[in-house]
Amino acid sequence: MEEQARLRKKEVRMLARKEVRASRAALVVWAAVIVALVLANAEFGKGLGVTPARRIVNFAPGLEKSVQMGIVNSEAKQTHVVIAVQGELAQYVSLPTRELTLEPRETRSLSYRVRLPDELEPGEHRADIVVLELPENLGEGNTIGAAVAVVSQFVVSVPYPGKYAEASFDVYQSQGVVSFVTAVTSKGKFDLARVKARVEVFGALNEKVAELESEEVGIASQRRKELVVKWEPGKEVKPGKYRAVATLFYDGKTKTLEKEFSIARQGVSVEGIEVRDFRLGEIAKFEIVVRNELGEEISEAYGEVNVFDSESKELLASFRSPTQALEPGERAVLVAYWDTEGVKPGSYDAELIVRYTLPRSEKLASEGINKSVGE
Repeated sequence: MEEQARLRKKEVRMLARKEVRASRAALVVWAAVIVALVLANAEFGKGLGVTPARRIVNFAPGLEKSVQMGIVNSEAKQTHVVIAVQGELAQYVSLPTRELTLEPRETRSLSYRVRLPDELEPGEHRADIVVLELPENLGEGNTIGAAVAVVSQFVVSVPYPGKYAEASFDVYQSQGVVSFVTAVTSKGKFDLARVKARVEVFGALNEKVAELESEEVGIASQRRKELVVKWEPGKEVKPGKYRAVATLFYDGKTKTLEKEFSIARQGVSVEGIEVRDFRLGEIAKFEIVVRNELGEEISEAYGEVNVFDSESKELLASFRSPTQALEPGERAVLVAYWDTEGVKPGSYDAELIVRYTLPRSEKLASEGINKSVGE
């Protein structure tokens, strides 16, 4: 059995090498085979990046659009990658190429074509543009080996009939202040006139320790707003686990969201963020300086940056740094890239979230930044 498995793996490697030299049609099959075989063992984001991480467009029947993305090789070595499309909308996406060679520290722009159908169901529909680094040991030894993969999402938002709200709820802590953020997107065809959130905080014995309420706002169709309430726990609030329940009220309807969080000393501190000078149309580099304040290793930490229009609060881009481990007391720089191709001069708000995972829990730290982007 082991000998048969070894021979089968050898056949797969030989097939991959053969297919890459074959016709363009065969190359599509080869890329899909490589993605299917290697993606399960992929290390997402290490040394390879894409911008933007997520692009959202509103649906229009038969929409045809060219979409720009950037592929970033942050390694000091030449890198060979294959590109494939996965997801519900994969059949509507055409790639200009399925294979690229990136020089050391090179950023390559890629334009793919999207042609949407005349109808889609209400909600979000997605295509994943998967960029997969070919392992150096492909074709050697008895295993295909690990690979690096990154994904750029193309998302189409189809409005719901009438009024409809989609919401998410997050809890952030910074310098002793707990921020409860209810992000609301008006996904219906009609505007939301009256929207507010009430947040209740419960302790380990389900006792209510705090109740807060946001201001009331209106949200235009296909727009997004954040309802933020802040809480400064007093000395009577003991360290431990808590549960926050957010009730969203919008035009006579309600939604309930929950989030568990802990009040304790901070796990990851954000010491600063630097955005190098750049021109619109270039790749903007965000350097996020963090420190592990705990006495134990943090297995996974990464920075996530969401860019919003300062006036409309519309989400324009979302991107993240590669994931990395932090030793106790370690100071590190998390690097994320924003492709500003097509971005108009103006003022934009950039929300920074540092996410990290401990062996027994998941905690969040955040720090807000604001940068004016001009010509």
